Amino acid sequence: MHGETAALGVGYVLGGSHLGNRLLARDWVGQSALLSDERLGEHWRDLLPALREHAARGERADRVLDAALTTFAVFEAAFSRQ
Repeated sequence: MHGETAALGVGYVLGGSHLGNRLLARDWVGQSALLSDERLGEHWRDLLPALREHAARGERADRVLDAALTTFAVFEAAFSRQ
């Protein structure tokens, strides 16, 4: 994974995870310090226009999706070891 489309895919996962973490934080004590970082919220707001502009459809969208799925797989592997 490399390049702008990979960055968009990884950014999508991290930014979206931050939003989910904020919802879980209401009831969940063990939230992640990384995903609680408010800078991820700023990152998400900056990322959305780039996603809309660069990854609407076609091969670029497929590469962004591949990067997002790979990022989810990395998180899943890391958390399954705990």
